[in-house]
Amino acid sequence: MRQLPVVRFHLAGQAFAVEAAQVAGMVAEPEQGIHVADLLGLARQESAPLRWLSIHRGDARPVALAVEEPVRLAPLPAEQIHPLPPLLAARHCLPGLRAIALEQDGLTLLLDLQGAYAKRITENNIEAEIQP
Repeated sequence: MRQLPVVRFHLAGQAFAVEAAQVAGMVAEPEQGIHVADLLGLARQESAPLRWLSIHRGDARPVALAVEEPVRLAPLPAEQIHPLPPLLAARHCLPGLRAIALEQDGLTLLLDLQGAYAKRITENNIEAEIQP
């Protein structure tokens, strides 16, 4: 069985995952970073404990993204991953959404956090925000 290693987290009650290859690791609270909810345009759960993921950005220095706990590294079976249906792909407003995974316990949204961050800094001409 083929599997994709992913880093899993929840946000606003929804399960998310990012390919583990995009994540350099977890870091202590950085000087600069951005909450993944702000990156995706979603509401934060202010009381949720945070973990900081260091996301690879090609030749640039990694960026710190805050995600809500729990955060875990886990395999995702390839047969559970599906491309976005054409209508959803054309109409969704979630930056970085690349695929969905249909699992026993529900739907997981697979994100490209590198792409979502690159799009945000291009659109807003920013490098990072201090918003832990």
